[in-house]
Amino acid sequence: LFANAGFGLFGNEYFKYPNYQVAECITAEGRRIHKEMERKGECEPYNFEVVFGFTDSTFFSNATEDMIQEFISDCQSSLRITVELKNIFTNSVFYGKKNRYVAWTGSEKDHPIIKGLDGLADSNPLWIRRLVRNILVEIIKHPDTRLEMVPKMLNEGFLELQEIHMDKQKMQTELKFTQHLKKSVNDYADHIRAGAIARLLGKDKGDIIHWYETIKEIKINKKSGKQRILSGYSIIPDNLNVERYKRIL
Repeated sequence: LFANAGFGLFGNEYFKYPNYQVAECITAEGRRIHKEMERKGECEPYNFEVVFGFTDSTFFSNATEDMIQEFISDCQSSLRITVELKNIFTNSVFYGKKNRYVAWTGSEKDHPIIKGLDGLADSNPLWIRRLVRNILVEIIKHPDTRLEMVPKMLNEGFLELQEIHMDKQKMQTELKFTQHLKKSVNDYADHIRAGAIARLLGKDKGDIIHWYETIKEIKINKKSGKQRILSGYSIIPDNLNVERYKRIL
């Protein structure tokens, strides 16, 4: 954790003594320590299984608490680093992407830890974030019934979406997407959604823009009579594309 802070400090151009090479060395040393910890944990006498590791944490399975404490003491003496046992998880799901996981200690007094999942990003509508969180909690706390419960929760969410769709005020608060503008509005091409919305709202770099998924046009095939819905967007919640919201969830 101290090394992470040092990386941020020396890599910051506004620091009085910035030095990107120092920041790089901190990252390299952190990676070296992690590799050493994982190598040590996989070997005798521990024989842990390395599940996941990133920046300041390493996750092991097949480990008893006594063996973990022995491993911590070993790391402190041989690697000269301070290590602590942060959590013991009963259930967990780790994703392939860096630092993305869901885990639970098994105690009802503890909330599941949810890290880095796209569905919970602040840019998503409240309706999606709420459902994603509830579904994740259900999966991690009750894995044996997940195949039964998750489809049920999705169907309930779709029914809730229909109710929100009937209430203009709820649509505004529950179904709004947002985004921070990272560039000046003039740096976005005309066909890029972020730039087009920024121009409509009179926003610029650093501001927050918003939009709703809408139906741009409905085309009907003259031969088959089938409808084809073209997706669009709007800064006001009119003519919402309900099916598009379902697909996103």
